[in-house]
Amino acid sequence: MVKSWSVLSILVALAAVLFTFFPSLRSALPFLGPQEISEEQRRIEALASAQNYTYTTVLDDPPLIYIDDFLSAAEIDEILNVSSPLFVPSQVYSPDDTAPKHRTSSSCLLPAENPLASVVSARALQFLANIANTGPPHAPRMSEPLSYYGLEKIQLVKYLPSEYYHHHMDWFDTLIRDDLPGKGEAGRGRGRYYNRVASFFIYLQDDCRGGETEFPDLDFAVVSAAEQDRLKSEEFWNQRIDFSNKPNKHETTEDKSASGISFKPRKGSGVFWVNLLPIGYGDERVRHAGLPVEQGQKVGMNIWVKRDFGW
Repeated sequence: MVKSWSVLSILVALAAVLFTFFPSLRSALPFLGPQEISEEQRRIEALASAQNYTYTTVLDDPPLIYIDDFLSAAEIDEILNVSSPLFVPSQVYSPDDTAPKHRTSSSCLLPAENPLASVVSARALQFLANIANTGPPHAPRMSEPLSYYGLEKIQLVKYLPSEYYHHHMDWFDTLIRDDLPGKGEAGRGRGRYYNRVASFFIYLQDDCRGGETEFPDLDFAVVSAAEQDRLKSEEFWNQRIDFSNKPNKHETTEDKSASGISFKPRKGSGVFWVNLLPIGYGDERVRHAGLPVEQGQKVGMNIWVKRDFGW
């Protein structure tokens, strides 16, 4: 008995040392129970949940959600102030240097050391948990729960007059190696291969004409939304979706439909959608574009959700 207890004590001590120097190991072993949350993390989670945002399902397949008031005015002011000197011309890889530019915006990363980066990331993860635990009509009818393990660094993007981002996908043709450093949850994916399973696009500045976010291959009908108990007024949809350039298929506004969906810039609000099919392939239906800004300036925030495909 003495020997067996000695062996057990050694194993416990060894585990304690491993978890001290490699905290991400604990999150990889769920049978050990939840990790202890630090006071700083509790503060971040509280700030993240303090924002009273709401969301409305636009489509079930592919899952597409409109989020109202995801960011507060004070948070937006701070983010714009911090990021203002950091913007550089946006890059898109193209094997043909002579091809027309696919993107003419400028972009930057929200500095990870800024407290708001942690708060916004925590809020995005809380949102993902909410939609998983909420059934229709508030959340989409998804055939399988969304599989994810973390977020990329938050990107900010700015569009001046005549600037745009042509139709594109957020998911990658090949998997990306996750070398993001960090401890605990932040470092869980280190060395894994992932793809962008879902995207958030939140508007920080909307003092512009044009600049809609367009999904040309998706259809939306107000009457269909009402039939699925998503009881929103005509005014609600008109404030968020631009129907002006769509064919007028019906006489009544209630039956108004869009061949393609264009979301208007609305400060603090935005859209969330799923990029990958449940089997892991990219969903070509979520091709989208940042339409040209005609006047003024648009600033948005990209938050990309990572799905693990192993080492």
